Amino acid sequence: MRYCMTLKGNDMDIHSIGRKIRDIKRELYLEKTQMYLLYSQEFKKFRSDKDRKMILIDTPEHGNLGDQAIVYAQHLFLQKECGIKKMYEFTYDEYCAASKMISLYVHDQDVLFVPGGGFIGTLWENEEKVLLNIIKQFHNNKVVVFPQTAYFEDSQYGSKEKEKFRSIVKDNKNLTVFARDWESYYLLSEIIGMDKNRCFYVPDIVTYLKYNNKVDKKRNVIFCLRQDKEKVLEEEKIQNFIHKIEAKGLDIVNVDTIVKGRVSKGTREYAIQKKLNEFASGYLVITDRLHGMLFAALVGTPCIALDNLSGKVSGVFQWIQYLEYVQCVGVDNLNIELLEKMLNMKENHYSNHELKNYFVKMRDIILQIIDKTEL
Repeated sequence: MRYCMTLKGNDMDIHSIGRKIRDIKRELYLEKTQMYLLYSQEFKKFRSDKDRKMILIDTPEHGNLGDQAIVYAQHLFLQKECGIKKMYEFTYDEYCAASKMISLYVHDQDVLFVPGGGFIGTLWENEEKVLLNIIKQFHNNKVVVFPQTAYFEDSQYGSKEKEKFRSIVKDNKNLTVFARDWESYYLLSEIIGMDKNRCFYVPDIVTYLKYNNKVDKKRNVIFCLRQDKEKVLEEEKIQNFIHKIEAKGLDIVNVDTIVKGRVSKGTREYAIQKKLNEFASGYLVITDRLHGMLFAALVGTPCIALDNLSGKVSGVFQWIQYLEYVQCVGVDNLNIELLEKMLNMKENHYSNHELKNYFVKMRDIILQIIDKTEL
């Protein structure tokens, strides 16, 4: 019972005690991460490498397979399209644990690549904070941010954060940012005021991937719905729609693009392929997750995608709207007629041929950045 008491002397209640415990655990974890990193063979190679280095930084180890797929696709793109065979990778936690040590061995000619995602703005503050730290810390280096969504809430706080972001990125001549939806591109180029030679409108990098596995279809409809701050579909509406689907003799399977536990650099590809196989096994996917939509698109499973708070689902859908088996609708347009239409989609195959020119554009921009980097 004593843990539920307010500790007046220190002005601490149970919630602040809990936060303090979490902070201590985080610090201990980062100390352990730093030790493992600094004594690893990879870091020893990084430390002794005097050549120009290509560095992936701020990559995830958490179980969000959408974020993991972004990094996986980024690896492939840099290798296959840009000819970069040798890359060093530092995760989000490794950077947080050892940023000063890492920076000691990053020279001005080195190029840093930051993953794409949706963490520019006020939705995911810790992630944006790390991004801004990287931009400030490595201001003498070329830094390339892969396709992102930017979103600042319409409030006094959102305006303040937007100004902070502007002050750090606007005049940074070494920073290049790719935006994966038009609203984000407009925000970065027109409102933030980034030079249009450093800000570009391109598809989410996951659309670069290909899927070639053959998976047996099951008579099920896959629900892949958010449970976090970006959730858009009310539980009552979900249940009503589930009843309609079950009445058609179909099973419901709840799937998430989030898996429990950590996904390491070494297990990333396996975890993504396993999840893609899961999406490939369904007759239909209903999702409000951006990468739920993209995973369904990659494997050829019909998909009804619902937009989210930041508009990133509909924004990225614009790139793949040529795929007839993927539809993006508002919550109010989720109905039985649409369900029947999508269930009748047969033999769907993903192609990113329509996006080829944008991948060429990305490649040429990155090659130009690398070529202009002083040796």
